[in-house]
Order: sequence, then C-alpha cells, then structure tokens
Amino acid sequence: MILVGNKCDLEDERVVGKEQGQNLARQWNNCAFLESSAKSKINVNEQPNNNETQNKPPNDQLTCTHHAISEIKEKLHIENQPLMVRPKEETLEVQQLRQELECCRSENEVLRAKVKSLSRAVVKPEPEYTSLTSENREPDPKMQTMYQEMKAKLEVDTTEKALHGNVAQQEVATCRTESVELGVEVQWLRTEIEKRNNENVSLSSEIKEMASQLKRVQQKVDEYRLQNEKHEVEIELLQQDLMQYSNENKALWAETEQKALDIKWLCQEIAELEKENASIREEAGGIALKTKWLHNEMTYCTLDKEESPKEDEQDVNHEALKFPTLHQLKNQSGMSRHMAAALPMGTLKYIPSPKAPVATNSDLANLFECPVCFDFVLPPILQCRSGHLVCSNCRPKLTCCPTCRGPLGSIRNLAMEKVAHFVMFPCRYALLGCKVALAHSEKADHEELCEFRPYSCPCPGASCKWQGSLGDVIPHLMHKHKSITTLQAEDIVLLARDINLPGAVNWVLMQACFGFHFLLVLKKLEKFDGHQQFFAIVQLIGTRKQAKNFIYRLQLIGHCRRLTWEATPLSIHEDISVAVMNSDCLVFDMNIAQLFEDSGNLDINVTISTCHPTPSDQEG
Repeated sequence: MILVGNKCDLEDERVVGKEQGQNLARQWNNCAFLESSAKSKINVNEQPNNNETQNKPPNDQLTCTHHAISEIKEKLHIENQPLMVRPKEETLEVQQLRQELECCRSENEVLRAKVKSLSRAVVKPEPEYTSLTSENREPDPKMQTMYQEMKAKLEVDTTEKALHGNVAQQEVATCRTESVELGVEVQWLRTEIEKRNNENVSLSSEIKEMASQLKRVQQKVDEYRLQNEKHEVEIELLQQDLMQYSNENKALWAETEQKALDIKWLCQEIAELEKENASIREEAGGIALKTKWLHNEMTYCTLDKEESPKEDEQDVNHEALKFPTLHQLKNQSGMSRHMAAALPMGTLKYIPSPKAPVATNSDLANLFECPVCFDFVLPPILQCRSGHLVCSNCRPKLTCCPTCRGPLGSIRNLAMEKVAHFVMFPCRYALLGCKVALAHSEKADHEELCEFRPYSCPCPGASCKWQGSLGDVIPHLMHKHKSITTLQAEDIVLLARDINLPGAVNWVLMQACFGFHFLLVLKKLEKFDGHQQFFAIVQLIGTRKQAKNFIYRLQLIGHCRRLTWEATPLSIHEDISVAVMNSDCLVFDMNIAQLFEDSGNLDINVTISTCHPTPSDQEG
C-alpha cells in the first residue's frame, strides 16, 4: 500500500511539473510579444505629430500595460518557487494571467492602430500653408501663431514621448533579462522534469517487481494457510490420541505401581534367599575343605604305615583324627596340594610343608579387573579363547582381545562367575572417598545412589553438563549461573514474576541457613492440553542423609485463603522430574494461582527448619 501511494504522489508531481513548464513557456512568448509591442510604441512616439485631436499619446493605455507587465513580473516571481512547494491552485492563477495577457494584446492592437493614424497625420502636409508658399502670398499671422503653437506642442509631445520611450526601453531591458532568467529556469525545469520522468520509469519498474513479489508472497501465504489447516487437523487428531494415551498411561501407571510393590516384595525374598544361599555356600565350602583335608591325611597315613613301626600307627592315627577348624583348613589346603605335587609316587615321605600364601579379598578382586577401563568384570563373564576377560561395557567397542589380539568369542567362564559370588568388590567411587565393599549383585544399585558420586549441575531448565564434587556445586552456581539470587534467612519469600507467560517457565532461588544452601524451584508445565500446572519443591545441596535433618514449608497466602505444603527436602542427587511426575511436592493449577496472584506476580513463603536426626543420619 505504501508503494501505491508513492506512485500516485510522483504522478501528481509529474503532471504539475508539465503544466508549470507549459505555463512558463507561454509566459515567455507573452513577454517577447510585449517586448516587440513596446519597441513599436517607442518608434512611433519618436515621430512628430501635428494633429490636435491625435497629438496626445495614449498615456493611460501605456500605464495599463506597465501595470500589467509589473503584475506578470510579480506572478513570475511566485512561479520561481521550488517545484515541490507550489500549491495545487496554480491553474486558477495561470488562467487569470492568460486573461490579463489577452487584455494586454487587445490594448496593444488598439495602440498600434492609433499610432498608425498619428504617423499618417504627421506625414501629410498642410494644404493652406503649401498653397500660400506656392503662390508666394504673405502668410496669415493667425496661421503662423497657430503653426508656432502646434510646433511647440509637438516638441513638448515629442520630448514627453522620448522620455516615455526611454522608460519603455529600460522596461524592455529588464524584461529581456527576466526572460533570459526565465529561459534558464525553464531549461532547469525541463531537466528536472526529465529526471523525474526517469525516476518515475525506474519506480514504475520497481513497483512492477514489487507487485510480482507480492503476488508470489500471497501465493506462499495461501499455501501456508492450507498447510496450517492441515496441521490443525493433524493436531486435533494428535490431541485425541494424546488423551487416549494419557488414559492408558494412567492405567499402566497403576499397574506399574502394583508391580513395583510386587517387585519390592520379591526383592526382599530374593535377598533373604541370597543370604541363605551364602550361608549354605560357606558351609559347603567348609565341608569341601574338610573332605580334602581328610583325603590328604589319609594318603599321608598310608605312606607312613609302610615305613614306620607298628607302634607308631596309633599315634599317627590319633593325630590324623584331630579335626581342624575352617580357618585352619583354608590355610592348609594350599600346603597339602603343594606336598602332593612335590612327592613322587612310591617314595613319598611325610615332610612338614611350609605355610602357603593366603590370597586376600583385594587380590581376588584384582583378578576381575578389565584391562581396558580398569573396572571390574561382573557376571555374566565372557572370555576369549585364551581365557582373557573384558567387561560388558568395553566388549561392544572392541573387535579383538586387547591382551592376546585374538577373537573375543562368546565363551562363558563359569568358574570365575562362581568365584565372583565370594568376592567383595569396592565401589567405583572409592578414590573419591567411598569405603563400602559390596557383592557384585549390589554394586550397581549402590553406585547409582552413592553419596560420593560426582554431582551434576542442579540448575533446572539449563543445558549445563557440568559435573563435580559436592563442595564445587555452590561455586559453580555462583559463577556460571549468576541469575540465581541467594537469600540468607530461615524465612524468605520467593517472588515469581509474570506467571501468565506462555510455555514452560522455571523460577529458581537459593536460600542459605543452618550452614547449608537450599535450592527453591518453581516449575510451570503443561501436562495436558491447555492445562497448566505449577510445581514447587526444595532441594538441599548435600547428601540424602543430610536432607533428612530438615523440613521445609511452602505457603501461598491470599485474602481469606492459605495453601500450605510441608515435607523433607530432596538432595540434589535426586531427580526433580520423578517428584513432579509423582506429585510429591506443592502442586496447584492456574486457577488456584490466580486466586493468590497480584498483578501477574505470585509470592511463595518459604520456611526451613531442623528436625532431630537419627543416629544413622548423624553419622552420615
């Protein structure tokens, strides 16, 4: 629309410029005509005139022409204004000028006729005077006096006409100069009009291009509208599917909760069974060691009977019948094997063997070390053809055995799997301070909840991938997330501004009290279509055991209304999304928020208090 308006304005200016140029050209011609008529008047006025009736010049008519010329000059000065400032009512003035110029032309024609008649009267000789001179008669004194008077009057008239002629010449000179100036201005106007015409041509081409572009844009807009309509239909279908899925998810969630309870019960039974199996395995191991010891003692006794006297048989048998303890059996099992392998058959003698080295738990755990990541290889254990082990995390990344460069294979090492049941493995985060040793079945669950595990950035809504120790969490938040404000008090107010903003929004505040830092989080999510909910929760920047020592209270206070939530804060090791999904926090929708808001802002009172910790919590 702006381009069309500019085009109309330019066309109007071009038409006005053409009309003004034509008017100036006409005025130029009129000035030339006035100049020629003034010259003719001057030439006529210089001739003598003897007629009494026609001896006086038409001064009144000359003054009228002078006034008309001066008025034309003044109007020409008005015409010298810039092209863009001239009013649109110039056509009326030009018409008036044309009428005045026509009047001047008619007056000039009348003057020409009178001048011709005067010139004829001056050229004719007087008949009475010629007759007297031809007949050599004496002149009449009356005629002479009349002639003298006529002559004097003609001289006065000629002087006056000469003066008028000089004035007319000056005016003609000024008209010439003004006409030259007008010619220059006309040329300038012509050049300007040509420029404007060229600009109009370029603008018209640009306008055509813009019109074609607008047509293309309109076509694209129509296409996008059709696509949007299709998308709206698809969105409606998806919303219906989402409603169905949400209902199904609710049913599945109830089933999963029931199954989770069943799984917990089964896990408890499995743990009890594992304890029973461990005790049975220990008993079985002790029985196996006792049988081996008895077998070795029986072999030693047979060898001693062949060479020793019969008197010593009773003593040897009594010594053999002494049943050792389980610890002694473990220490002597290696010695008995060593003696059995060292003595050849037929020449064996009973020689007391030295104490064999006993393998510790750490030595056995080192046998399960992965050669790639130096973590432990846990059941199910696979080996290569040479018997080398690789953990389950590194195995998919390898194409050959890192020790012997042979094929990996898929052979189960059942012996190492059985040994793994009797080995206590250290936690993965032992270098960070964890001193717990666990069975391989409990190792993964412990490491997922280990307090010495590296902490991730607790700032919600930020794509921050930082990890570090617990002591580095607060410096990281203060340096990398400077938008989070810290307040030092037990009772503070979380001010959530602009709660009516669309989409998912997070409000975060940090509270320092009792020597700890707490992270206050208010999340706005859209769980269902058009149903916005708020979730408020408090996290302790510390361990789970430390979090059990505190209680937080969240309050929304309005006119005759109060909404309160009280619970134990979560540790930053725990994920907020789980609490949000389970609604284990302060939950309210937009309708409730509007009951407590004040011009789009919401105030939440936060109170942190301590509770008496248990002895286990104090140790943590």
